Amino acid sequence: MFGYLAFFRTTNLFGIQSPPKLTNMIQMILTLKVTGIAFEINTAYMTIEKNKKLSAKTSKKVDETTELTECDMELYNINFIDLFCYSFNYIGLLTGPYYRYRTYRDYFNTPFRHYADSKNVTIKKLKWCAIYSIIHVITGYIWPINYAMEAEFYEKCSLLYRVFYMCPIYLIFRTRLYVGLILGECVCTSAGFGAYPDESDVARGGGPRKKYLHLKRDCEKLTYNFDTVKSMDVYCIETHPTLRETVRHWNICVQYWLAMYIYKRFPSKKYRQLATFVASAFWHGFHPGFYFCLVGAAFYGFVEEIHYQMWKGVTGLKSKFVYAAFLTTKVFAYSYLTVPFILLKFNDLWRYYSSIYHLGYIYFFIMVITAILATKYKKKSE
Repeated sequence: MFGYLAFFRTTNLFGIQSPPKLTNMIQMILTLKVTGIAFEINTAYMTIEKNKKLSAKTSKKVDETTELTECDMELYNINFIDLFCYSFNYIGLLTGPYYRYRTYRDYFNTPFRHYADSKNVTIKKLKWCAIYSIIHVITGYIWPINYAMEAEFYEKCSLLYRVFYMCPIYLIFRTRLYVGLILGECVCTSAGFGAYPDESDVARGGGPRKKYLHLKRDCEKLTYNFDTVKSMDVYCIETHPTLRETVRHWNICVQYWLAMYIYKRFPSKKYRQLATFVASAFWHGFHPGFYFCLVGAAFYGFVEEIHYQMWKGVTGLKSKFVYAAFLTTKVFAYSYLTVPFILLKFNDLWRYYSSIYHLGYIYFFIMVITAILATKYKKKSE
């Protein structure tokens, strides 16, 4: 799937007309779903084979009435039609979110969608979408992104204004994603897709972590949520002071896929975070800007975590100053790393970075030096 995604984006090199931009998003979602279900099938196969060997040794029958085994058995015996219907299910096909085969299966096999408050949840999300859309339009009108690629921007604007321009670019970028991903959630919630009882302890992107099928008997008495298909936690994104924690609440369902199938399965613990960001960049596309942004974010997140751990235990007024300092530097780092994600082409992003004397990279370098010195001092004092 990732190989086909690479071919899909480079068809012009083979004399084939490039596909419409809309189909790129569909192909991105299909890549996650088909690759994800391959891992799900593999896990189910390993689980069932292990149970068969265990039952053969102990002369006991494998209990096939448990929820885990029921889902595994369906994956174990999955056919082409099941794969096709899951992959091309219209819910989430255009914009996401990513969801597991079990979530798709439960939509048809459980009655939860009939009892969840789909209407009010969807209306609430649409209200927030309206607010983010207004902010996006106003900011884009006052500070258009294309202006940062014009000669006038570099000839007439001061250094301070060029540095400041990162902030509206970052605001435009994240409000656009807020609107797109939350509308994707609305497609799910309006159909009741991804509704589970609160008691099932839902993981975003992954679905229930506790047994839940027995709850079908008391559907009318339960409360429900749509956390399985929740892509954005805007409050945490805007208020958490570190980039690493912010990323965890950004496009959460895709983060789940990256965590389960790249991060946790990568053989080297030392480089698994870098590998995850590289995989994410590859999934987004081949433009240099993606790699400048995502690999840079992995590097900054690692250094930032060292500083954050040093100041984590402070209390009182000092903790408020530390929180403000980390939040400010996170916004600066995110703004700086968003520029290549928006400009994409190497010449455009490097021209902008050069115009502000690579201020962000200088700051990152200072953070590395101070982290090394602080770590050495801490070890020496201990």
